Amino acid sequence: MSDYVAQLSEPPFGDGEKRTLHAYPRYAASVFDLVARALAVGLTGAEELPQRPEAVSVPIHQSGDTKYVRLAEIPEPAATFFRKRIEYSTCPVIEEDPEPMQCVYASEWLAFLDGRR
Repeated sequence: MSDYVAQLSEPPFGDGEKRTLHAYPRYAASVFDLVARALAVGLTGAEELPQRPEAVSVPIHQSGDTKYVRLAEIPEPAATFFRKRIEYSTCPVIEEDPEPMQCVYASEWLAFLDGRR
């Protein structure tokens, strides 16, 4: 039996704390089993995966023919990843919105949610 230490690292959020996978049978299973168990321990501290996150619900607004999303209404951590993905995209200026420069086309947001962005 061997103990393995796992530490997850995610660029915008830094390094997580080191967690230990205790008493893993050394040659008992594939390397994929070991990786899956190490990920579970790194995420939760136990050999069980966390619950799947709920889908992010952000209202889509409309101004004339333009459908848009307010960046302030996107919750973290999705907001951080989304802002990184749209860094060089064109964004609308919605004059009647309280924050006219903090809007993004709804199509960009929907593409992000679908994994296409």
